Amino acid sequence: MEINVRRHLALYGRVAIERQYCQRCRRFAFILEGAMACCRFPIDGAAERSRRMIVSEQRRRMPSVSHRKEQIKQQNGECLYCQLPLDGYVFRNGRATRIKIHWDHVVPYSYSQDNGHPNFVASCHVCNLIKSNLVFQTIEEARTYVMLKRETKGYL
Repeated sequence: MEINVRRHLALYGRVAIERQYCQRCRRFAFILEGAMACCRFPIDGAAERSRRMIVSEQRRRMPSVSHRKEQIKQQNGECLYCQLPLDGYVFRNGRATRIKIHWDHVVPYSYSQDNGHPNFVASCHVCNLIKSNLVFQTIEEARTYVMLKRETKGYL
């Protein structure tokens, strides 16, 4: 029996699970350990598309004031990426610009649509704009990327 290939990565908030339509069972089923969860029919390959299963509130929000204060305290008043003081200045081409605090989504909102407090960090405006909506495996990987870009753009 042939399995229909309507396969996708189902996104439930921040959780992604592969699923596919099973013609045997006549329903969508999750793919677990390389097999359909419904009838254990083996599946090869990986999903090429994703489908959001739960709709979020569709707007970015800031963390609460108390969480912002706590986050800045945890980060010792420094940008998570460049580790410059958030109340200082950044220099480019000999010009000083006061640092603006941006609240960065660690996992970009465009992917996760997660406004939860654990997904926010304090960053300077330069680093946040460089990081944009890129996804990194670790904070160290993000720092390395951001610092290289800062250097090429002439930020000190």
